Amino acid sequence: MAIDLNRFIATFFDEAHEHLEAIEERAMTLNSGKQDPEVLNAIFRAAHSIKGGSGTFGFTQLAEATHVMETLFDDYAETFAGHVVEVLDYRAHDILARFVETVAPGRTFASGPGCRTS
Repeated sequence: MAIDLNRFIATFFDEAHEHLEAIEERAMTLNSGKQDPEVLNAIFRAAHSIKGGSGTFGFTQLAEATHVMETLFDDYAETFAGHVVEVLDYRAHDILARFVETVAPGRTFASGPGCRTS
């Protein structure tokens, strides 16, 4: 009996959207001037979940892009300088949202503050 992966892939995209929302919300927290290391850790966890799921389902470019984002955040987290706010200026969220949109057939992930999916 073959396993239908479509249902699992759909769940991955639903969860990826939730992780993107979490990244956006936490980026807004950092952009508001609250430089809490736990907020940055939450961004790492959300990105890591997207990377893991995308790798599991063979979405290699999404996994690689998420890995680059994690590496960039890690570099800034070591010093936790004010530059992290500049980098998180929704750019990371927007890039990941576009990658997810590219691999998620028939789904659109908006970008920027207050974005939602259609």
